[in-house]
Amino acid sequence: MDIVFFILVVVALLAASIGLQIFRTRRAPLGRVLQIFANIRYAEKLRQEFSDSRKVRKFRVNGWEKNKRKVLFLPEELRTKLDGLFGNLADINIKIDTAMKFRSDAYLVTIDVNKLEQPLASCKEKLQKWLQANMHNPEYLPRRFSIFRW
Repeated sequence: MDIVFFILVVVALLAASIGLQIFRTRRAPLGRVLQIFANIRYAEKLRQEFSDSRKVRKFRVNGWEKNKRKVLFLPEELRTKLDGLFGNLADINIKIDTAMKFRSDAYLVTIDVNKLEQPLASCKEKLQKWLQANMHNPEYLPRRFSIFRW
């Protein structure tokens, strides 16, 4: 009985440690940029599938909406491009919502996802370069666990 309790405590502590590390990574500046980068990669995938797929999915803009005021360390030009790109994606999401609401493909015909190809590629390339340059910068990395600070 004591061994089972000990094993459960160890497993719970391990799970809590992993959960805290994930939480700290997402809150770190690098984690915020990675979330935006993941949204861009997902948008590229959806853009390629948009005309071929029968089931249309919305673009993810939550990473930018949540973090745009927290990534002021990114270059101004990049932030401006990202703001424009995610603004376009949000507009397309509104059209997709309208099409779903009225169950009509007529709204989907008006969506031109080809105009997203160049901005997506440009933002992805610039973010990728920034990530490669700052991947090991201690200023952007998540803090290490310490008993006296969060």
